[in-house]
Amino acid sequence: MLAKASLISAVVWTVGSLAPGLAAPVVRDEDGRTIVEAKAYRVALVRESMDLMLDLKGHDGQWHPVAKMPNDISFAYYKGMDAYLSNGLRATWTLVRTPEVVVVGRRAALDAVGGIVLDLHHICADSGMLMRARLTQRTPDDGQGRLWFPPRIRLQPDAWDQYAFWAADGRRHEGKIADLKPLPAYAGVSPWGSQGDTVAALDPGHPALIIRSSASGVALGVVFVDYAGTWAGSHAFFQQHTPGACYLYGGYSPAAGGQTKWAWLAPFAAATPQAQAARVEALLQQGEKLCQSFRPISSPVPKRWTQPLPDFPAELRRSEPVRDINEAVVYTINETTRTDRAVDLARKVGSDVLIRGWFKWGQAPRVEEHRDVPIKVHQIGALFGGGITCSALYEGENGLTQQQVLDMATRGPAGQLIDAWGEAGVRHGSLSSPAYLDYLFRWCREQIDAGVDYLFMDEHTAAIGGLEGYDDHSLADFRQYLLEACPQTEGWAPDDARWATELKIDLRDRQICPTGKMDSFDYRAYMRAKGVLDNPAAQENPLHLLWGQFRAYRDDRAWRTLTDRIRAYAREQGRRVLISANGIAKYVDLQVLGVWGRWATKEGHIDLSEDQLPYWRSLVRRGHDVAEKRVPVVLFHDWGFGDPPFPWLAVPP
Repeated sequence: MLAKASLISAVVWTVGSLAPGLAAPVVRDEDGRTIVEAKAYRVALVRESMDLMLDLKGHDGQWHPVAKMPNDISFAYYKGMDAYLSNGLRATWTLVRTPEVVVVGRRAALDAVGGIVLDLHHICADSGMLMRARLTQRTPDDGQGRLWFPPRIRLQPDAWDQYAFWAADGRRHEGKIADLKPLPAYAGVSPWGSQGDTVAALDPGHPALIIRSSASGVALGVVFVDYAGTWAGSHAFFQQHTPGACYLYGGYSPAAGGQTKWAWLAPFAAATPQAQAARVEALLQQGEKLCQSFRPISSPVPKRWTQPLPDFPAELRRSEPVRDINEAVVYTINETTRTDRAVDLARKVGSDVLIRGWFKWGQAPRVEEHRDVPIKVHQIGALFGGGITCSALYEGENGLTQQQVLDMATRGPAGQLIDAWGEAGVRHGSLSSPAYLDYLFRWCREQIDAGVDYLFMDEHTAAIGGLEGYDDHSLADFRQYLLEACPQTEGWAPDDARWATELKIDLRDRQICPTGKMDSFDYRAYMRAKGVLDNPAAQENPLHLLWGQFRAYRDDRAWRTLTDRIRAYAREQGRRVLISANGIAKYVDLQVLGVWGRWATKEGHIDLSEDQLPYWRSLVRRGHDVAEKRVPVVLFHDWGFGDPPFPWLAVPP
């Protein structure tokens, strides 16, 4: 309490001397989060956790999130290929309010094995959030580690379009993010290359990096306190990694244990360069005074949080991987496994099967560089799994040309491109596109060549939404389905009168059937004529039910073709590769599915008042029935971001 009292008096004096009459941000608790809201920004801190979300107020008076998901904002200790991220970690928690500021202190163990603890403070003033970070380590860093502080933020690529900073010579750099080329490109002090607009250091008088959204009018500034001192040798930059992946590395600095660093995350009004420079100067002045009088309030982490994991009992450890997957007992999600540390973690928990040790989502990892990893996993008696997404297709990923993406991407009913999950530059692939199926298989083949025993195939039906799937490849497949495979139209000739009488297809309309027969049927033109392009499921569309049947038929055919191709290639290499989807599916060797909507919470606790065993038993039985054999049915806590159907996040860590 003495430390807290000292902090309160110090902070009150400092802020009061800077701007008399300023009121502290408002604090409220909401759904397990503490919301600290000022005039131009608000931060949502997950209690007893290191997670946070940051919103800025736009010129429309609305709040605009800086990042889309809580795990898009990450503090971390980074060394080699190992990243010790803060996301989801439990943390100690202390909050103090004064008339002028709100202070939150948190500590979390980034790495229990190395005893690496992040001590983090947020001083929330009306002007912005001043953050203090200090890293402690059981074993001193050898100079190779890096600290992500202020946090690395994955930005929504369509939301941010401008950047600005001042170089060491005092010259202001500014520009459009879209003009940064070639990718990956950087703006600021980059550690990874000079592509874009890069400099060796920031101006000590204006050590700031600013990004802005023209659409919403919001701007976010990172301002470094004592830049010439504690930030020496550090980097701060914006990275346009791919067309759909943008990152703000607020700070990327040497991770010397015990060194304290201070920096602001603050809103910047849409103003002139001179006004922005003046704001940087004011924040530096305010920050220096706050630093001088600061007293920490964060509580130490319990000792058990930094104790290394015990070894899995030796008598239960397998000497070699299971030959029959039904003998496996311990499954672990292991994304990503590229280092000895990652293999050791799997060993310590006794894993029999590593799921998603490698995974291709957007940019594919260079798995051929890590051929030793599956060998090391076999030596601890486990099977090593890789995997891919069968749905996501990012513009420019893995060297794809724009024409290749356009050919492989699915479309809307009018032939328009659709942003998958509402994310700009991301498409869903078409399972009717031969090129897309080849593209999926390519990454399976590369992982098999590098030694995987098992492939986890995420979203094997390509996650197509109701207004997706109408690309030219799929429309051609649908026409073929109606002529050759549809039970309702079996035996109908291309010029059969029943196309018109029963399905309302006017063969005489050359816009719909250019040849006057079904072998030229254009489903898009048909929907346009019916006026259902905005709602293909409308009752005015007699073909909608047949389209749904086709989709099930086509998806099954594509999945069967892909799994057969994987197994055939593995056999050619003298190998056997196991396959699962993400969710219950046919043609698999094991079922792996996430736990989603059957959790219940009550007053912050998991509610087990109702018997759930019949439900889980039904999943196991369904997994066997769909696979048409007795296979393992593995349920895992699927990735969740705080909204239904993820109610377990209401439970304190």
